[in-house]
Amino acid sequence: MRTDRYNRRRFLHTTAALAATPFCAFGAEPSFPLKGSLLKTLKIGMVKGTGTLTEKFKVAKDAGFDGIEMNAPGIDIEETKRATVESGLPVDGSVNSGPWNVRHTDPDAAIRTKALEALKDGLRQTKAVGGHTLLLVVGHRKNRPEKEI
Repeated sequence: MRTDRYNRRRFLHTTAALAATPFCAFGAEPSFPLKGSLLKTLKIGMVKGTGTLTEKFKVAKDAGFDGIEMNAPGIDIEETKRATVESGLPVDGSVNSGPWNVRHTDPDAAIRTKALEALKDGLRQTKAVGGHTLLLVVGHRKNRPEKEI
């Protein structure tokens, strides 16, 4: 086995360490106590209709949801913080929207670097709005054969 290759195990170790870093380094608690809770949430894109972010948060809360997930990177931090306060609905996490265009499994190292930066930005933004998690889709079979992923 070649040790100079960036394999899946090494990627998962690195990703786990990076994911934990912002939470350990800053130690700030979110505005809403989510620890130890199992919440019924939905992704912001599932809230249909027009209106402000606050109005969409209120629609989700009125429908019985406990939290909402944002798309990261790309979160408007101030608007999202305002929506959580005005609606009473917390952001519990985000979905990383970066890997749909730049994947962590791309054969090109420059693309993988962009994917890592998108992941870091997404983690920072999610933490800034009180979220604890970020869903990451590592790659797609289009980039590499399944046995290499």
